Amino acid sequence: MYRWKLALSVAAFCAVLPVPSLGAGQTRIAILPVVVHSTDSPDFLRAGLSDMLASRLSQAKEIAVIRVDDPAQATTDIATAQAAARA
Repeated sequence: MYRWKLALSVAAFCAVLPVPSLGAGQTRIAILPVVVHSTDSPDFLRAGLSDMLASRLSQAKEIAVIRVDDPAQATTDIATAQAAARA
């Protein structure tokens, strides 16, 4: 539980750091599916965390939030992620 809170705190802190502009457009951030390790049904928590994070980040006008709700669309391959970000 402590690691989860720490990871969420670090992600929230990084989200509010100033980001150098890449041009005239907005900085895009992808919200990937949250993994919850619990014996209870984690669906409500997973959806709630993703919604909360997306709504908080989308309040900043310079950030465009991209939701990835399907875990099959998420990738750890950097080239694939960069190609998706440019699309």
